Amino acid sequence: MHSEEKRIWGIHTKDDNLFLHQDVIAIGWKDMGNLSLIQANRDSGIK
Repeated sequence: MHSEEKRIWGIHTKDDNLFLHQDVIAIGWKDMGNLSLIQANRDSGIK
């Protein structure tokens, strides 16, 4: 029998309307700050 590793992701929401009826999923972390201030290139200094 062939053994295969499977990964399962769960998504939990506080706003079922957006999640279930408008197909919206948002992932965020307040402590990261405003990521739009970082340039979208490999030389941005982010490691």
